[in-house]
Amino acid sequence: MLLEIVHQTALLYSAPVYESHVELRLTPLSDSSQRLLQHRQRVVPQRPLSQYVNFLGNTVSTFSVLPAHDRIEITFESVVETLQVRFRGHGLVDPAHPAPAETLGLFDFLCETPLTRSSDMFVDWMQQHDWLRGAPPLEAAENIRKSIHSSFRYEGDVTTSSSTIDDLLKHGAGVCQDFTHLMMAACRRLGLPARYVSGYVLPAGDGPQQVESHAWCEVFDPVSGWFGMDPTHNDWADERHVRLGVGRDFRDVCPNRGVYRGQAEEVLQVSVLISPMKSTELSPIARPFLPQQRTQPGRARQTRKAPPVTILQQTLQTHYQQQQQQQQ
Repeated sequence: MLLEIVHQTALLYSAPVYESHVELRLTPLSDSSQRLLQHRQRVVPQRPLSQYVNFLGNTVSTFSVLPAHDRIEITFESVVETLQVRFRGHGLVDPAHPAPAETLGLFDFLCETPLTRSSDMFVDWMQQHDWLRGAPPLEAAENIRKSIHSSFRYEGDVTTSSSTIDDLLKHGAGVCQDFTHLMMAACRRLGLPARYVSGYVLPAGDGPQQVESHAWCEVFDPVSGWFGMDPTHNDWADERHVRLGVGRDFRDVCPNRGVYRGQAEEVLQVSVLISPMKSTELSPIARPFLPQQRTQPGRARQTRKAPPVTILQQTLQTHYQQQQQQQQ
């Protein structure tokens, strides 16, 4: 499935602030389950962005705005191709993430974290799932997913981004982040490595869709590798899921965090638009915009600024050129 994603973030301040330092994790992963075909980042006021890949394999983007400002606008545009994962009973066909030969890194996903720490309340809840100990990973994870989906309500005002699994167990309600943390804790207690995934899910329907950030769980199977479970929708993670990053819990993949100097209050506004594309759209509908260079005697060479072109147009043009080369 081919998807164009536009993630817009606005940081609004009630009075001018100084020395804002922002860290973002909004670049989709590119691996065996999805391919990042195109990616562009823009910041207003204009600032250069630095990027690095952390130890979890997530791309982190950072920038700073030092002069006084009362607003920062950030736009991340991506074109992603997600690959379909097919399931046959409890067997995984065409696994999204083949099992790695090196398993040392799996210990990070077996340990408790502050947001998934065990408690008496959690141990009591887990008693109904002890029979899954020793079961095949796919079977155990599927049963836990169904149990969470049927036992808890989805409510947005009950928990916060810093809530633990006890908050979900106490209130009986939460959001996708809480469901994911509980599923991870349950899998880890059964000896199954589990990790947190942040991203988006394309809703059913045609045309562009306004969505919110989403979270689900990936569990490790020694034979098949990592496979995704979405307890919020009570389903497998499939080609409609776009993965931004993975971590030990939400804190490892927080979409944005930062600091600033000043007494103002900050308001965060986020808008995410996903536009599905069909294979028939991969046609020569975009023209190449190449900078034209002219040289005059006695003057330095100048480059004409190219007209604006969307990421979708760039991607379609690349696909068309590849098709032309293959036909030749």
